[in-house]
Amino acid sequence: MLIELGPPLGLHVNIKKCEVFSSGCLSHFPMEMKQSSKPNLEILGIPIGDSVFCRAVLDRKRSEAGVLLKRLEDVGEVDPQVALVLLRLCGGYCKLVHLARAVPPSFSQSVLQLFDQDVQKCFTSCTGVHPSIAAWKQAQLSLSRGGLGLRSLSHHAPAAFIASLCFSGLGSISHVHLLQSLEIFNSSVHQSDNIQIESVLEKLPSQKTLSSILDDNLFRVLQGSLSIADRARLLSASSPHASSWLTVTPSEGQGLHLDPPVFQTALKWWLGLDTAEGSICALCPDKMLDPLGHHATTCKRGGDVVFRHNKLRDILAETSTLVLQMSSFPTGFWGKRLPATYQLPLRWNSNIMSEAGVTAGAAAQATELRKHEANDVKCSELEAMESFSSLASRLAITSSRPKSAVLSELYGRLNLNLVRANNVRATTATVLMAGQGDTDLVQKRVLDGPLDVHPSKNAVVLHYRVEAVALSEYGEPMIADSKDCKKIINVKGLTAGVDIEQLARHVVSQCPLIKPTRLPEVQQLLVYLKNRQQTNSGFQDDDALQASSNKIQKQMDDLETPLEKATMSELDLYLELLYEDIPAKIKGTGLILQLARVPDNLIELITNESQFSALSRVLRDDWKKSIDLSTNIIYIFFCFSTFSDFHPKLAQHKVGSMCMLVLEHEMKRYQSLQEDLIAKRKDCGADPSAKAEYDKLKKRHGQLMKKQETLLRVTLYLLLNLAENTQVEQKMRNRGLLPHLMTLLDRDSQELLILVVSFLKKLSIFMENKNDMASEGVMTRLVKLIPCENEILMNVTLRLLLNLSFDVGLRLEMVKVGLLPKFVALLNSEKHRKTVLCILYHLSMDEKSRAIFVYTDCIQMVMKLILECPDDGAIEVETLALAINLACNPFIAQTMCKGAGLRLLMRRALKSCDPLLMKVVRNIARHDGPTKKMFLSYISELGQLMKSCIDNDDLLLEAMGIMSSLTLSEIDYDKILTELQLLPLLLTKMKDPATRDDLILETIMLCATLATDINCAVKFVEAGVSEALIGILRAKQEDDEVVLQIVFLFHQLVVHESSRHSVTKESTVSEYLLELMNDKSKAISNLCSATLDLLAESDKDLAAKLQFERFQWHNFQWLEMMTGKALLQEEEVDEDYIDPHILHTAADLFDSPELYYDMQYQIENANGRPLQTSNPITSDEHRLLGEYADAMYGVTSSMPAQMGFMAENDSDEPYAADGMDTDEQHPVFSMLSNVGGQMAVKGTLWKPPSRAF
Repeated sequence: MLIELGPPLGLHVNIKKCEVFSSGCLSHFPMEMKQSSKPNLEILGIPIGDSVFCRAVLDRKRSEAGVLLKRLEDVGEVDPQVALVLLRLCGGYCKLVHLARAVPPSFSQSVLQLFDQDVQKCFTSCTGVHPSIAAWKQAQLSLSRGGLGLRSLSHHAPAAFIASLCFSGLGSISHVHLLQSLEIFNSSVHQSDNIQIESVLEKLPSQKTLSSILDDNLFRVLQGSLSIADRARLLSASSPHASSWLTVTPSEGQGLHLDPPVFQTALKWWLGLDTAEGSICALCPDKMLDPLGHHATTCKRGGDVVFRHNKLRDILAETSTLVLQMSSFPTGFWGKRLPATYQLPLRWNSNIMSEAGVTAGAAAQATELRKHEANDVKCSELEAMESFSSLASRLAITSSRPKSAVLSELYGRLNLNLVRANNVRATTATVLMAGQGDTDLVQKRVLDGPLDVHPSKNAVVLHYRVEAVALSEYGEPMIADSKDCKKIINVKGLTAGVDIEQLARHVVSQCPLIKPTRLPEVQQLLVYLKNRQQTNSGFQDDDALQASSNKIQKQMDDLETPLEKATMSELDLYLELLYEDIPAKIKGTGLILQLARVPDNLIELITNESQFSALSRVLRDDWKKSIDLSTNIIYIFFCFSTFSDFHPKLAQHKVGSMCMLVLEHEMKRYQSLQEDLIAKRKDCGADPSAKAEYDKLKKRHGQLMKKQETLLRVTLYLLLNLAENTQVEQKMRNRGLLPHLMTLLDRDSQELLILVVSFLKKLSIFMENKNDMASEGVMTRLVKLIPCENEILMNVTLRLLLNLSFDVGLRLEMVKVGLLPKFVALLNSEKHRKTVLCILYHLSMDEKSRAIFVYTDCIQMVMKLILECPDDGAIEVETLALAINLACNPFIAQTMCKGAGLRLLMRRALKSCDPLLMKVVRNIARHDGPTKKMFLSYISELGQLMKSCIDNDDLLLEAMGIMSSLTLSEIDYDKILTELQLLPLLLTKMKDPATRDDLILETIMLCATLATDINCAVKFVEAGVSEALIGILRAKQEDDEVVLQIVFLFHQLVVHESSRHSVTKESTVSEYLLELMNDKSKAISNLCSATLDLLAESDKDLAAKLQFERFQWHNFQWLEMMTGKALLQEEEVDEDYIDPHILHTAADLFDSPELYYDMQYQIENANGRPLQTSNPITSDEHRLLGEYADAMYGVTSSMPAQMGFMAENDSDEPYAADGMDTDEQHPVFSMLSNVGGQMAVKGTLWKPPSRAF
């Protein structure tokens, strides 16, 4: 068609440059044309094909765009303002939007999301701003909606594809990609903004329309997630022309360029990020900037407000001059203040703030009305009045440019200068705080002032002014400030014969602030001082401390003035007082405090953002100027801190940080005043007038201390409430709170001490705080508080000591400083008894501390608490726990048993059947001495108790423990076993698999005690105790204590010859004992060897087997060496197997026939007492059974260990050493060193086999 019809129309087709793509037949196209039938095509950079191909092309395009983004990052290092403009116009959304129009979103979504991340990374790198999630969402909005125009390509891709497809005419109701794109689009907007395919095909919406819907929805979602202050900021940013500072051409020549630090701060301010967190105002000493930079925009020091006002006025004046030919406004017409564009002050009332959070520009309109009311009358007196719009119209006519362009340029210039002025203070503070400041950025100049003499001292007073100007890195003045100062130059040596001229030169040389040209003036002042000194020779210097006290006293008098009754309706008037002088601020905060002390008012007060900002600002600026003011404000914040819901608000305004500053300052002030007072007392001597002066000063000092204590109390209360959050508490600890609290323990105010000790009690929960308290000597500080008259203080102190008593070192420190007798004395107080009992229980856990209880009345008082408790009442658990620990000491146990003590205890225990009280009796019974014989009369009752409480395991456990502890020769154990019929009970508990482990252990121990009687041993064997013990051994083989007691019971059974034969018949017993003979526990191993020796006396086969096992164990390494070659030749050999033939051929290698040496075993002590475990309630009192067994069954030898073997002889009997029969031969043992559970043999570590049955 083009070939035929084109030439007449002037269209000539170049066939060689044409290319046709088709999936069908291409024969009807000229052959000269390039032809292609590939399924995946890329035309004009647009991929056409399947999803894989499209994503590959998009990923390549993304990589190519990344090159530009990387170059923009390089630009951002030099000028972030230029980089942001290029990113918005060239490198971001617009770079790949054509691909989003041509590729379905289902194909492109993943790649476009990665591209959005690249854009965000580039933005951060270019500007140095790290946006939060909410801030980045705002940045993705259009400029008209308060964003930065960095739209999300993945978010707007469905809109782009839908618009493109519909305008191409290819869309249909069944188009798959169109339906998918609509589904993605509708999921991103509110249900009311959903669009249907029929509407799309009918109306053919543009991409701008669809993207606008997406932006509006994102704007609403973002607005709903912000606080009221941030909503007001976002709405203000979305006002008409508010973003014009972002659209101007960043030209330095036209004054439309921002310095990089200022531009970065402006972006943070625009996005609601912290602009100057932790920074100090450059011209306000000791004033911290708020995170959002509100102080920086309204600070009146340095002339920023005036500079901003005048800059905007000058821009309007230049424009008016071009249009109206006006040089300036009439001189003096406006007085001190010239009207220009409005400024947005932060002292908004709650109504304006609430309206600004809903309606865009509400705050600006309110300020505009106030400006009109103040200045319209004066403006009407001018010859010509022009509105802003008409001024732009006339300028457009003058410059022959469109009005819209002129208006946009004018708005941009004004807006940019306003942004620069608003952010320059916060920028300077941030740069200086970050250490980036340079002395070249701040210029100072000192201006001479008048010289005068001091009214009372021999001193010259120099008045001077310091002017400071902060410069940008381009040398432009950003902020300026001036400060009036004075310097007092003390003059010494001003005697009658002094050379005034020489003295004046010395003064000028020592003070660089006085120029040499002012030497005559200095001489005149010195002459005056000399004459005044001669006239008033008795004049004395003023006391600086007294003057300070007078000032504080005046503030106290102001505070004592009765305040009017505060009402919520006049809250705005009270807030206005916060902008006046100190007395007015004290009055205003006092009235607000009245409102805050009513809980019903807190909700309304917390929503008043201006109130919180004003209070935090006043506290931050003036907390050093007045204690009363600081107390009022912190008390207000304390009222809010009593509710956890308000803590985030307090954290937002950094109330906790300011309170820490107040606390640190007051601690330093107290120390300084104390030192001054001590020095004054030393100076007064015997002079009555000086002493009276000192007494007066001391009285005022006391009044100041009362005020300070009130301030410290409310400050600590506030911090204590905020410390509910452990992270906040950790920050306080890092700020050094704990040393301050420890210092405050030396104060005398009981109300303050209650709070300090309460705070320490909370901190003592954490180990690091407890360790710091110990290092600060907390016990020496707390000892004076026990006892005290204030019951509340004593109670909280005892609870702190209870927390600290969990530490072993601090428990010993308590005893060392003498707290133990004080604790015992407090047992008579019902209010503190429970806490004291817990502390004493902890102290009794230490063996050393437990011994000191003997020298106190604690034993008698505990016995009294136990015995005088009503029969129908339960004894306190804390009392019984303390008694259990105390009974572990033998001397205390004897004291408990003195007189009728044991009889009363037993009667109470048998009647109440209290397991804990029975445990006390059990611990008494375990001590050797006269107390044990006192239990002879209670054996029958204990046996009956065991039979009656068979279902009460706790009580049965203690009863068995008492019975097993009674190892006395006077006791007829057979009679006890028979008459009390204990054998069925014992067998039941041993055979029942549901029996608790501790009860099984006590049952075995009781059986071992009873088995010391031969008749009981025979009855046990006949009743099948051996089988029951084997079953327990299989189930509890990993419990060393149970295994040891079982082996000991076997030993007790085989000691008696009449019962030994029955046990020998049980081959299983000997097999288990052989396995245990080489156990890693030395106590078990030794006891098994002793028991097997007794069994071997009546069983020759067992004796031979025992000898063989001992030889194999003792010579394991040698046997392994001898059999190494043979074992290596076998493919699969059991490592533990030893060929018996090797044992008979080993004798040829040794010359000495003495292969054995004697070893004696101590089986039992003098009383025939079986092995038992002690039963204190604490771990350090619990004597390990293994250590006890080592002491009782330790192997002794008179010669070092040597390697032994059995030699082959003519008979089948083993070869015996000289002078010994084989029947009398003792087994061979090698004393091997135990190293970490392993046996060391000739330098080689070998781990013994684990116990397995």
